[in-house]
Amino acid sequence: MTPVKIPMNEAERLAALKSLQILDTPAEKRFDRLARLAAHILDAPIALISLVDENRLWFKAHFGMDVCEAPRKFSFCSHALDSYSPFIVKDAAQDPRFTNNLYVSGAPGVRFYIGIPLRGPGDHIVGTLCVLDTSTREIVTSDIDALQDVAKIVEGQLRHVELESVSAELQRSNQKLAAIILASPLAIITCDLNQHIDVWNSSAETLIGVTANNAAGKQLADISQALSDKLFEMSQQISKGGIVRDELFDIRLANGCHRHLDLSVAPLNGLDGQQNGFTLVIVDVTEREHLLQNSEHEHQLLEAVLNNLDAGVAACDESGTLTFFNRAAREYLGEPIKSGAEEWAQHYQVYDGAGEQLLKAEELPLYRAWMGETLKNVELIVRLTGKPERTFIANGSAYGSESAKHGGAVVVFHDISAQKKLEHDLKHQATHDSLTGLPNRGALMEVLAGAIARAERSGNVSALFFLDLDGFKNINDTYGHQVGDEVLKTVANRIKGAVRAADAVARLSGDEFVIVAEQLKDPKEDCKVITNTVLKSITAPLAIGHGLVLTTSIGVALHRGNCNADELLKLADAAMYKAKREGARKVCVDDSYL
Repeated sequence: MTPVKIPMNEAERLAALKSLQILDTPAEKRFDRLARLAAHILDAPIALISLVDENRLWFKAHFGMDVCEAPRKFSFCSHALDSYSPFIVKDAAQDPRFTNNLYVSGAPGVRFYIGIPLRGPGDHIVGTLCVLDTSTREIVTSDIDALQDVAKIVEGQLRHVELESVSAELQRSNQKLAAIILASPLAIITCDLNQHIDVWNSSAETLIGVTANNAAGKQLADISQALSDKLFEMSQQISKGGIVRDELFDIRLANGCHRHLDLSVAPLNGLDGQQNGFTLVIVDVTEREHLLQNSEHEHQLLEAVLNNLDAGVAACDESGTLTFFNRAAREYLGEPIKSGAEEWAQHYQVYDGAGEQLLKAEELPLYRAWMGETLKNVELIVRLTGKPERTFIANGSAYGSESAKHGGAVVVFHDISAQKKLEHDLKHQATHDSLTGLPNRGALMEVLAGAIARAERSGNVSALFFLDLDGFKNINDTYGHQVGDEVLKTVANRIKGAVRAADAVARLSGDEFVIVAEQLKDPKEDCKVITNTVLKSITAPLAIGHGLVLTTSIGVALHRGNCNADELLKLADAAMYKAKREGARKVCVDDSYL
């Protein structure tokens, strides 16, 4: 059994775990449900919400195993701490890291494991949502995605900061607000431009430790110099335009305790439209507790809170009329239309998470919530004319009546477009050569393995072409690496243009390129056509380096799938070197696998 590797950031990771204040707390149904859901997604017998402490794994929820903790040295989960990607073991009995593991060799006889990392404060991995099986198995991407969605919910529950729902009723007298949000704990303070306190809500009392009566009329500096200084600093940014969000700072309270706070400040305007004060919204990120903001707040204060959220909030009343879009919702979607729910789909152009299917009115998250459905992490794509495409995660529910169809509904949606783009870019960077844009060696091996498998099933002949440019080192030595790079990019484009549409082209390294061609009806004749076309394309004079003329040596390995990728690559490589020994522009074909 491979010893458990301790992450380099172990001290910071443990500190993040401790700050959650969840270790050794009683079981909670909300976590038990999530563990059970994870097990059901894979139809597996065991699922755990595992937090990795210094010497142990402690299970906040355990489905299928009657244990609350386990030694860290025997854990699968510890191996998942080094990466934000899922950690998968398809057969633990054959994995040298776990063959002697007590949970593999003994009860419960673990064979399969998948662990989805759980991120805590500071983006540190504090544990995993893991699913275990006593049988070996494969796992599909859709199941991994589903488990990652459940893990996101677990993270939100651990941190106690994610917006969960909206208040059950909106103030009838407030035409603009149809719902208030069941939000993270917020301390709300308002003051004039000289920092004389006007409003000091109960959350501020709890957080700062000063009653509203004692705070009223005083300057903020009399209560907390640190908070006063921070407001002054942020007010300079407000004067340059708009709301200032999410400034983190430390404060020492009257009782001597230190707190780490997240402060957002918005200008407070009078009836004349001129700024006459500030609204401060404070979240105590030390405790990570959720507090409910009730509908008794003044209209201006409540609207400042809602419009200070980066998440979009949309609500409708019992008739299906849109009654509220907050600032983020208007930014993402535009102004709410006045027509009924049946026309939402025509106006907002909402697609499913894959971006392929335009949603009908009854499929829209807000419509579904209006009809009584509770929505959790529904992914969707919005395409509006004149606006960039955005990807969202939506959560929503009905409110206002025991019979949900006669009440209103609210949906909260988060823009995850940047995250999606980052995932796409990272995947492309990991699988493609940065110079030529061609697939790299890692991607090639996957393509080649697939081609071999298809050839073995069909019995058709496939070919691997290994190209090595003749005399490329002399180009670098004579004209410099910049010209050499341009030559490689040109060659890459020429090869792609010369092969069939179904053929795959990759760059191995340096001046080595590979072509994967499948379903060759007349193998030797087809290879001849491909190599002649490629040679003709490459040897055409280049428009760089004073009309350079290149040649290449090509090795070809034919097969019917009766080999593996490494063997086939070595065979084609050897054929290429044989061709190179015979002189420039030579082709050597190895058909030993036929």
